[in-house]
Amino acid sequence: MILDNFHFQPHQTLYCERGQSTTLLAEPINAVTNLAFLFFGWLAYRLVQKTDHSSKLLSSLPLLLSIVGIGSFIYHTDRS
Repeated sequence: MILDNFHFQPHQTLYCERGQSTTLLAEPINAVTNLAFLFFGWLAYRLVQKTDHSSKLLSSLPLLLSIVGIGSFIYHTDRS
């Protein structure tokens, strides 16, 4: 069977943007696509402000989306 020796092979992850670059924006496509998190965080903030929701979970959505966007942007730009 083809997969018999699969578990015994060294694990290698092939990832399209991970090269040898350690410069700012080492993974430019991933970094730029994280702007979507910031956009939807802003959009969620506007929607929450327009409606009177007392739900703390819903009110925290804009902040959480923004934190994910900023954190992921930093991860994908700073590879040191």
